[in-house]
Amino acid sequence: MVKNDQGICVTCGATNLPGTLFCKNCGTYLASGGPLRTEMLSKETTPPPLPRAERKRDVTGKMLSIEAEILNSGRKVLLPINVEIVIGRLDAARGIFPELDLTLDDGLEMGVSRRHARLFVREGTCYVEDLGGDNGTFVNDNLLVPRVAFRVLDGDVLTLGMLQVKLHIYSQDTAPENV
Repeated sequence: MVKNDQGICVTCGATNLPGTLFCKNCGTYLASGGPLRTEMLSKETTPPPLPRAERKRDVTGKMLSIEAEILNSGRKVLLPINVEIVIGRLDAARGIFPELDLTLDDGLEMGVSRRHARLFVREGTCYVEDLGGDNGTFVNDNLLVPRVAFRVLDGDVLTLGMLQVKLHIYSQDTAPENV
């Protein structure tokens, strides 16, 4: 990759300060000299839906934690349930710092937007909401309507672009010893 020391964007031609990482006009990643942004995936590259797994019983006890298992990389992340969790990719230049950052899990290459989806808990129930990115959010084989909350259960798989995240939702009844 060619380093862009002049701050001239190769995508839109805008002049940026030397050392700027992202174009102020179009968001192109300047350090590489080329576009580094979420691009719309073609229909041919969209993964087929996972077979519908048996739905586990609803979480009726007090929720203790949510664990996100990134299936593409094998990484597991324990998430807090008392805050909204934005799922996406880090973009420090634009002030985007998602609570679940999928950048190192090949998020860009897999079609994950900077602010792709959010997880939140209301009255003991966990929900996911697509934030309107180009490549959509699926829960198992269901494409979510952007900006509409969808209830998720233990074992559900979120597909963000082509990156898959399995949710493990623990309650008093189901929590392992170390959660």
